[in-house]
Amino acid sequence: MPPNYRSIRSADLSGKRVLLRAGFDVPISDGNVTDDTRLAAIAPTMNYILEKGASLIIMAHQGRPKDAPDPKYSQQPLIPVLERLLNRPVKFAVSCVGPETEQMAKALVPGEVLLLENLRFLPDEKKNSPAFADQLARLGDIYVQDAFSNSHRNHASMVGVAERLPAYMGLQLEEEVSHLDKVIHDTAHPVVLVLGGAKLETKIPILSRFLEFGDHILLGGSIANTFLKAKDLPIGRSKFDEAGVVLAKELLAKSGNGKATIHLPVDGVAADSPESQAPHTIDIAAIQPNEAFFDVGPKTLGEYETIL
Repeated sequence: MPPNYRSIRSADLSGKRVLLRAGFDVPISDGNVTDDTRLAAIAPTMNYILEKGASLIIMAHQGRPKDAPDPKYSQQPLIPVLERLLNRPVKFAVSCVGPETEQMAKALVPGEVLLLENLRFLPDEKKNSPAFADQLARLGDIYVQDAFSNSHRNHASMVGVAERLPAYMGLQLEEEVSHLDKVIHDTAHPVVLVLGGAKLETKIPILSRFLEFGDHILLGGSIANTFLKAKDLPIGRSKFDEAGVVLAKELLAKSGNGKATIHLPVDGVAADSPESQAPHTIDIAAIQPNEAFFDVGPKTLGEYETIL
């Protein structure tokens, strides 16, 4: 583990209020969590904090509300799942900051848990507002970051609070950093990056870095569509990052030639809508203007499996 990263294992948590930034953002339908994978992944960190004699204050975001409270994106449906995972009651603060929330946090005793309402209900979260970070920091004595999937964002709960409280990595983040550090600094070749997702902009640093020391980059998802578009291949109505096409062309120009090789799908699962009852597998060039790709096809999987 790099020396500039501090693990929660090195922190004295006894009697402290620990402010945990979690990366939940789970699927919710009819007020119920339909997939608790992300909650379960952070459960070891949450239980570790409680077992060390601390109280736990959990902050996270849910979805993409329009910088205002929206019941559809409330954190409240997470309570029964958290209570099952932690085997104890979970209190709920209807706002992530404010006098009432601060009072609830300060009243916690070791072993108690408080879940804050969606951070993104307030626009100051994404602005990394100093005043908002001050309010969040007043809730705890120690800050623990265990939201790996959000770590690249310059938000108050990710950056501002970490500058105001003693800050540590949670167990999940520690594992992610440890794996990444091994890949980057102790690389055993051949090494392959498998990458999907939607927005190319947030993946550019990863791709650029990996081109320098990796061997193969296997692309899927909407990012693959962006690269196909950059090669002037047909993608029909497939989702792609229009602003990223020029960047994709630049990265493709570096592919091979002593750098990692970027591999794109050669076939895909196409349909006229996500709800289609008749998806079909076709070569990339055979897609129709009214169709979109929703997955890679068997030829692509075969090629990727061979590389792996």
